[in-house]
Amino acid sequence: MRSLLCWACLLAFTGSCFGQFDADAFAGFLRAKYGPPLRREIFQVQPDVQMTVDYALNGHVCSIQLPPIARIGDTTVSGPRGIDDLVDRLVPLRMRGKEVGRQLMVFGLPSISVVTYEHISISESRQGSERTGVTITFTAETCDRPQPPR
Repeated sequence: MRSLLCWACLLAFTGSCFGQFDADAFAGFLRAKYGPPLRREIFQVQPDVQMTVDYALNGHVCSIQLPPIARIGDTTVSGPRGIDDLVDRLVPLRMRGKEVGRQLMVFGLPSISVVTYEHISISESRQGSERTGVTITFTAETCDRPQPPR
């Protein structure tokens, strides 16, 4: 009796594994449940760095998210300076405008520092002394995040 039950369960599981999967219906389900996808692209800017770029409704870049560390130049050494160099290449000082302020927000161990310029702000998140990410925000653009349906 027990072996018959095991065979029945195995047969039911195997049958479900070979069932048809409708990818279009699943994508439709996700959009219906969570709303339209974000206007976002991910670029591989170097072997160890992915850059996530969010776009405003008008197609302009509204924010760039970067990881905490990257290789420094052509070396095999990784560190925060690798990302700092990338930020300088992406948004040079002439593109940023004049610096207009600095903020530091500390929430116990986590913290966020923000340097605000005329055209962008650069935020750096930390967990203790470890950098956890860098975000460049373009102040003239709004990253409209669609609200999921209720």
